[in-house]
Amino acid sequence: MLASAVLTPSESKKLISKAVLSMPEVQNALKNGYLVIHPCSTAVFMYEELTGCLPEGAWVFGYVGPQGTGRSLEAIRSIALEKQGIPARKQWIFYKGVL
Repeated sequence: MLASAVLTPSESKKLISKAVLSMPEVQNALKNGYLVIHPCSTAVFMYEELTGCLPEGAWVFGYVGPQGTGRSLEAIRSIALEKQGIPARKQWIFYKGVL
């Protein structure tokens, strides 16, 4: 081995966030549709990358149970409520790149 690098947890999360945001599927969602980000300690850096600032308030949430996180249905319900003008934002919802 010629060299090795050690990243802090925050540096690692920023790197993961940049990689996720560069994925073609995510770029397509940002350009043409919805991108829903559930707040967590890694996704907060995605929010920062997209908006230029860190979100206010608590942003670390999460529970992984026997059947996974189960957040997809919750995200769909939130989008439906937002379309009706009812604030239900437990996630960060971007539509065509706009929060």
